[in-house]
Amino acid sequence: MFPTALPPVTHSVVRLSAADRHVIRRAAVVVGLGNYTHPKTRHSIGQYCLSPLMRLAESHDQALRREIARRVSRLPPDAPTFELPETTPLQSFRHVRASKGWLACVSVLLDSAPSKGSALRRAPDFRLGKYPYVLFDLVFYIPRVLMNVNGTGVASALRMYPDVTLEHAILVHDELQRPFGKVAFKAGGSAAGHNGVRSVQQVLRCSGRSMNQPDIARIRIGIDRPQDPSHDVGAYVLGAMPPAWLTACDFTPDGTPGPVLQQLWQVLHSWCLSHIAPFCE
Repeated sequence: MFPTALPPVTHSVVRLSAADRHVIRRAAVVVGLGNYTHPKTRHSIGQYCLSPLMRLAESHDQALRREIARRVSRLPPDAPTFELPETTPLQSFRHVRASKGWLACVSVLLDSAPSKGSALRRAPDFRLGKYPYVLFDLVFYIPRVLMNVNGTGVASALRMYPDVTLEHAILVHDELQRPFGKVAFKAGGSAAGHNGVRSVQQVLRCSGRSMNQPDIARIRIGIDRPQDPSHDVGAYVLGAMPPAWLTACDFTPDGTPGPVLQQLWQVLHSWCLSHIAPFCE
């Protein structure tokens, strides 16, 4: 049902090359909620998107490394350079019994500096050297348990990565309250009726401040509501995604990421960098 391949562990990089700024390393876990028995239904859209999201992350990593190589080639001969890990190949999904699901990994390099044209770059005290490149070891996880008990799977997966706390885990799931094509970040709070989120919150005790507990971040993908008010919502969310939805959540035949996939990456990218404080030389 899901592809299998290499071992599900974050890996160390041996070969190094040069960067024009410092490089730091972080890790995070990205969880796709859903019913693994129904991989292309609306309720499992969070799981369906993970494989293309990994490929898009890998593509971003390769593009940034090419840009860094260009920057380094233009440095003066006496300019300092810093060690930069080589690209680590994507580790495809593999079922791991201890995790109660499928695990995969990809290492992606991100630039924490403000984008060109940002007001931050025009500030008098702006120094590019304060902003490192960040090598993220991203672990992607798909529970092999039903939606209502996804929390048991997520807990099992996180136990395999004891250095990754709830602060560095994010859930990807469907959202009835938004039209299809809309992707939004939520820092935590109520499960809003989503059984998978509720299960994670109950098992991991992360229901938010109202319960005097930590939060867990979420990326919500809109799946809309049935057009006919009399249509059963349960049957709707368990129904197959239309072909146009599948295309929007994946790459097109010419290799362009679909609009939902692009939004997912933008939100994930921003969330990853939100955990990084500027590096002070």
